[in-house]
Amino acid sequence: MLYVLISVLLIIADQIIKLLTVKYLAPSGSIMVLKNILSFTYVENRGAAFGILQDGRWFFIIITLVILTALSIYIRRQPEKGKFFKFSICMIYAGAIGNFIDRLFKGYVVDMIHATFINFPVFNFADCLIVVGVILLYVYILFFDNDNLTKDSSFSPDEVKTDERD
Repeated sequence: MLYVLISVLLIIADQIIKLLTVKYLAPSGSIMVLKNILSFTYVENRGAAFGILQDGRWFFIIITLVILTALSIYIRRQPEKGKFFKFSICMIYAGAIGNFIDRLFKGYVVDMIHATFINFPVFNFADCLIVVGVILLYVYILFFDNDNLTKDSSFSPDEVKTDERD
């Protein structure tokens, strides 16, 4: 229940940030925060990352529902996992649902964070939640998931082949 509450709070934070962006940033378009490093720029993203698949609103709505459903089924079928796993999943859920809400009710996702020191698209808080959540999930699976740490995957010196030609 704690992780559901965390997800809900992150979704609320995302929606508040987007509401404030629309109210205060949309009229001006962009505000430089740190010169040549970071600005807040209002963008109505009707596609996905990097603006791909423009006007794919219903495609993204359906894909999001499918992914969230599949993730929910996967989680229910897993044995009890630790806090690290649960927190990474709640971040992914919150980010996906935050952008889903935008697509469903506005027809586009509100983006505002612009890293101007590199050539990178404008993104939002929900995008950050998804990326960080996925990275944490990968770290968990690679280093902490006991199901993936088996004897078969460990290194055995007997498996090393040497070239006996000198």
